Amino acid sequence: MPDQLHDRSDARLETRRNRERRKDATVELPFNERVTVECPGCGETFELTIATGDPAQTTPSWGGCTTWDCDAFLKFEWDGTHQDPERETEETESAQTGLDQFAGGASA
Repeated sequence: MPDQLHDRSDARLETRRNRERRKDATVELPFNERVTVECPGCGETFELTIATGDPAQTTPSWGGCTTWDCDAFLKFEWDGTHQDPERETEETESAQTGLDQFAGGASA
């Protein structure tokens, strides 16, 4: 069993090295937010969200440009920003409006 764990670890390391060699560019962006990204390869923009519980543990992420004619392979790294907890609370509260009808059987 320890050999299998070692093999998986080696495979992850090899995959990471291959991706690093293959990448065309690195893009830093905030995770857990919808952002507009400009592809360094073709200059076109696209929207992207990398959703994760803990960006510091998840970075990097990998992907390609969404433009049909562009083959750029991109490395997406967390830019170190933290989402504003007050904004997160406001978004959660605003998404929960109109639920009073479910409390105690009252209807709207």
